[in-house]
Amino acid sequence: MSGKYDEAKKVFSLAMFSYLGNNLTGTVAGNRRKVAKRLKETFDEEGMRSRLGDWKVVWGPCIFQPDKEFDVIGNLMYIAKSEQDGVPQYVIAISGTNPMSFYALTMNFRVNKQVDWLPKFPPYCVNGKISKGANIGFRKLKSMKPSEGPGKGQNIKNFLKNEFKVQKLRVKKPQVIITGHSLGGMLAPTVASWLRNEQNSWDPDNMGNLTLYTFGAGTTGNKEFADYVTKVQFKGKVFRVWNKLEISPPLFNATAMKGLPKIYTPYIKPNEFIRELYNFFENCRNGNCYCQIKKNAKPFANSAINRSIIKGYPFIDYIKQAGYQHIEAYFKLTGTTYIWRNKMREYFMPIGANEANDDLTKLENKIKSFCK
Repeated sequence: MSGKYDEAKKVFSLAMFSYLGNNLTGTVAGNRRKVAKRLKETFDEEGMRSRLGDWKVVWGPCIFQPDKEFDVIGNLMYIAKSEQDGVPQYVIAISGTNPMSFYALTMNFRVNKQVDWLPKFPPYCVNGKISKGANIGFRKLKSMKPSEGPGKGQNIKNFLKNEFKVQKLRVKKPQVIITGHSLGGMLAPTVASWLRNEQNSWDPDNMGNLTLYTFGAGTTGNKEFADYVTKVQFKGKVFRVWNKLEISPPLFNATAMKGLPKIYTPYIKPNEFIRELYNFFENCRNGNCYCQIKKNAKPFANSAINRSIIKGYPFIDYIKQAGYQHIEAYFKLTGTTYIWRNKMREYFMPIGANEANDDLTKLENKIKSFCK
């Protein structure tokens, strides 16, 4: 028999459901409807309900597809609602990197320039900065308004304002959780900080309890921004969940990044390709400083290298291992393998599954030929 998931497992699952549009191509309206259908089918499935409880999409999903992109989703966000022990709970889920989207992939590496983080109301974030990529993503998410379906015509702030008018008569305060994995986890602190700073405009009675969860998130901004979100705005309501054997969380932190080429030793020893990869990352950083929110958060204690996917070609083995640790390992480490096996596996085949995929096989063969 399946047991009900705790809050962290539920939030992780909802964050990962934001990837349900990864393999879609088509118009914005068509892709939105397909994702909406997939979300509904997922929440209605008996095995999911027994683990997650009853959830319903109440805003979105809303998607952004860049111009001249091959009709694939660059950003996606939705809000799901449930009643947890009589407490209304809203989860704002932000999608991570869609490997089919050049826009989404490059957003992770737009770190050569930083943008001032300027909250509208005090307390202000003195000297806080976020990456150019995080700023682009935040502005897209902030302006999203569904053209149809739940929350039509409202951005998330106005939607919450209207929802909280209805909740005003309740005794128990509603909970609002902002979450994301990977790129979504990198963007989640910007959305959370914005909602927190302007909470009086959408929640004048201060009913909402805001919480921030990130999973395998990249760095959003500098130390001042990270401390502002962690210590000033959210204090004890920040949960950063991460795997010490993946490369995304330490990336672009000058100190932490130094150890990444050797992260899988002795099973994968760094070669010139791996070292060049980190030279590229260092050049992307362009001397800017980046820091994780809740930087002292402890990683999973039981992370393990997947030796079954190591085939003896260091660079390819490194890329495959990094993909595994960033995706599939999280389902194992969080105890949500049911979600992986029964829903999400097919959406991550290019980067997360154990099986070799065509793109990596072609790249591996090219490198093998080069090394002969």
